[in-house]
Amino acid sequence: PETPDTPETPETPDTPETPETPETPDTPETPETPDTTERVSGICIIGDVELGETEIVVRDAVEETDVSGITVEGAAGDGLIAVGTRDLEVRDSTFRNNAGYGAASFATAGTEETPGTTFQGNTAADNAEAGFYVGDSPEAHAQVSGNESRGNELGLFFRSASNGEATNNIADGNCLGVLVLADAPGPATDWTLRDNEVTENNKACDVVVPLSGGGIALVGAQDFVVSANTVTGNQSSAESLLEGGIIVRSGLTPEEVTPPEAEPPTEPAPPVTEPSGTVSGNTVLDNEPDDLVHDGTGEVTFEDNRCETSDPEGLCD
Repeated sequence: PETPDTPETPETPDTPETPETPETPDTPETPETPDTTERVSGICIIGDVELGETEIVVRDAVEETDVSGITVEGAAGDGLIAVGTRDLEVRDSTFRNNAGYGAASFATAGTEETPGTTFQGNTAADNAEAGFYVGDSPEAHAQVSGNESRGNELGLFFRSASNGEATNNIADGNCLGVLVLADAPGPATDWTLRDNEVTENNKACDVVVPLSGGGIALVGAQDFVVSANTVTGNQSSAESLLEGGIIVRSGLTPEEVTPPEAEPPTEPAPPVTEPSGTVSGNTVLDNEPDDLVHDGTGEVTFEDNRCETSDPEGLCD
């Protein structure tokens, strides 16, 4: 018998197409981490002010502010900053390990009867800038007394500020003990520094200019009285623009404050201010390179100071 026909194998059905994988939605961008290096201060006292290129214009000052018995530690900016005040009093407080000033007062104004700023009985330690600062204040009438400033860049710093007294303070272990600075940009006149202990300010700093081993420096300051202070043990082997016991000199030149890697100034520099005042009755010992240092400019009287070395010679009694 005939072999039956083999039935045809049915066609394999087409394999269905694999569906397209849906596109993965874009991953949202991770938000930027906030800048934790922003300068945030512990206490801010700010008037209605306008910040100009060379001055602070105070339209409406904050008046009669008292701060006492507080501690500010570890701020990313200043411990306390005040801008545009009258009759500010900061007493019996501590400012420690802040990334800016310990306590700073800008554009303060007062009278002979009412100080613009009073810093009294406070402690500033291990701050990145000055322990106590008064600046941009032609009529500061500041009273800075009975404070301790240790381990800061500067112990006490009075910049472009006039009419003030610093008495019975301790400045120890800073890069520079006390600095009165003019031409930055304004004058620094009529300061009295009396009965302060300025010792062993031999920490080394190099922020704007190198500083180490300086006691009291009067740079372009005028009509000052520096008397009855004890200035000892300020000596350092580190590089420093200002060093010695009591240093009196004209204002800083642009070349001195311009970093070596920066381009030199192209415009002519204004003339620096020559110092004037009296340095008398101080105990100034064991400082290097000398106890008393004067650059020979201005009208400055040195008398009745107990010291051993001076530049130029002959300033010690």
